[in-house]
Amino acid sequence: MTQGHRIFRNTAALLASQPVTWTLTLIFTVIVPRNVGPQEWGEWVIAGAVGNLAKALLDFGVNTVLFKSMSRHPQDSRRTLGAALMLRIALAPALMLGIIGFSWLAGYSEHTRVIVALVSLGAAAGYIGMPILMGLQAFEKMHVGAITSVLGSLMLTGGAIFLLKFLALGVVSICVVALAAQLVGLAVQCIALSRIIKIRPVVNLGRVRQLFRDGLPYWATFGFFTLYVWLDGVMISLMGSTQENGWYGVAVQIIATLGFLPSAVATAVFPTLARTMHVGHQEGGEVAGRSFRLVMTLSLPMSVGLAIVANNLVTTIYGPWFAPAGPALALLALSLVPVYLATLVNGFLIAADKQVQWTWVMGAMCILNLLLNLLTIPYFHGHYGNAALGAALTLLVTDVTTGVVAVVLLPRSVRPAIKAGVPAILASFIATVIMAAAVWPLRGRFVAVPIIAGVVVFTVAALVLRVFPREELRLLTGMAGRLARKPLTMLRSAGGAVAATESTPPEARADAELPVPANVAYGVSPTPAIPPASRT
Repeated sequence: MTQGHRIFRNTAALLASQPVTWTLTLIFTVIVPRNVGPQEWGEWVIAGAVGNLAKALLDFGVNTVLFKSMSRHPQDSRRTLGAALMLRIALAPALMLGIIGFSWLAGYSEHTRVIVALVSLGAAAGYIGMPILMGLQAFEKMHVGAITSVLGSLMLTGGAIFLLKFLALGVVSICVVALAAQLVGLAVQCIALSRIIKIRPVVNLGRVRQLFRDGLPYWATFGFFTLYVWLDGVMISLMGSTQENGWYGVAVQIIATLGFLPSAVATAVFPTLARTMHVGHQEGGEVAGRSFRLVMTLSLPMSVGLAIVANNLVTTIYGPWFAPAGPALALLALSLVPVYLATLVNGFLIAADKQVQWTWVMGAMCILNLLLNLLTIPYFHGHYGNAALGAALTLLVTDVTTGVVAVVLLPRSVRPAIKAGVPAILASFIATVIMAAAVWPLRGRFVAVPIIAGVVVFTVAALVLRVFPREELRLLTGMAGRLARKPLTMLRSAGGAVAATESTPPEARADAELPVPANVAYGVSPTPAIPPASRT
């Protein structure tokens, strides 16, 4: 299987799983808040924020180092993976104690502390299992992660519906289901990776020190980014109310579902860019340029369309008691474009071994975010009873600032390819303006009406303005047709690819890597450095 076909297969697997995962996540985020209310949903949001901050603190940059090292040197993957697993197992108890201890120090209610404690168990399982997922991605078996993502979402959503609708239970019981889903997904990933390499924790202090040393820049970047994303939820819990956290949580969750675009295409091709960009290969610049153009042209209509229908969407999905989340969602929707842009540039810098620059950016944005939240959250809480709006405003300001800085930091090797895509991005902007003019009068109708109208109008305008090159349209429509006719073909092909990979020595696979055909490669940002969903 050629490099181009592998990238196409991985991208197809990730994109094919996204509609299912997105739908299940949407169902979950509709059913649960509508049944438990802003108060309990706010507790769920608080627990998630504290858990993610704790995992970032103890990440040490290992995830990104693993992804990068195993992509470049698959023959040495067993020792690197074993050392990372042992490190994670040793630190997992500290992770749990830190999460639970913070809930006591923050003075959360007893009910909230129970939820936080249960979430800490799932956080520990995910923390230990992340090296397994990195191994699968490094060996370009992204379909396994896609399958476990769908399986976990199915378990969580189905369990939540049963518990809420038939047993009338609350968020505590859902935390138990979430833990079970985490463990099942981890088991599946372990089985899949064990067919490629032997999985065994190894006490190797030399390799652990190397992981720490190489991971320090990524640790700082990922830690700053996680703090930047999740700090607002924790600050609302300390300076606002749990209910306001619930409002902010639904707005953030809707935004998180749109994180699939940069995540899916980025994860699929990062191994290739990690092999090419750091040595200045021309193919890497072309791939980066196409990634940038694709994501930017699609983010514009997504951002503007969501901002227009935000109020209507929130009240339709969650009911009147979540109406204050509408203005917060509208502000967060406008942050999609700079967030997507920053995600891509971060990936460019990591692939080119220039990630330290982004570490400084994230550190500065973290400080800016903290200072602005200290002003906006108390102000909007005291004057409008809506701290969520203050946190959203702060996030928009810092996201736009980050996007501007990202443009300045674009590596020289990718600038010519990105400039070549500017006409398509401008054409997408014009098509977005046309879409907005058509959708605005319909924004108060049943929410499906403006959404469908927006999709149709933008699609027609984009085709007329030739936003997307003809060869890419053929590629995307062909992929959609194959997935519609043969939904299992991809999985069978993936299974055959696994068997073929197992029978090929790692050294041979490494030597056989080819440059990426520019017409099938998109995306660059590795999952460990930028969370897939940015706002989950």
